[in-house]
Amino acid sequence: MANPNAASTTITMNAATNVTANFQQVASIIVTTSPAGLSFSVDGTSYTSSQSFTWVVGSSHTIATTTPQAAPQERSMYSTTGRIAARYP
Repeated sequence: MANPNAASTTITMNAATNVTANFQQVASIIVTTSPAGLSFSVDGTSYTSSQSFTWVVGSSHTIATTTPQAAPQERSMYSTTGRIAARYP
């Protein structure tokens, strides 16, 4: 079976056959936090560092986090419109 994430693939046929190639447009996505090290999940898998994904354009994915999360000298809260942070001296 061909690797759907590979840029190319080789298929060996031992007899005459019909082959159909289906191509899908993909996008490279990087999910990160500021400050670094805060936790988040993508499609149910938890992370605490930047992650790269290759997704089919138009596919649905879930990116989630919890609030509050504490980082050194900072308290962070998240909303659907972006991150709100309050720094303490």
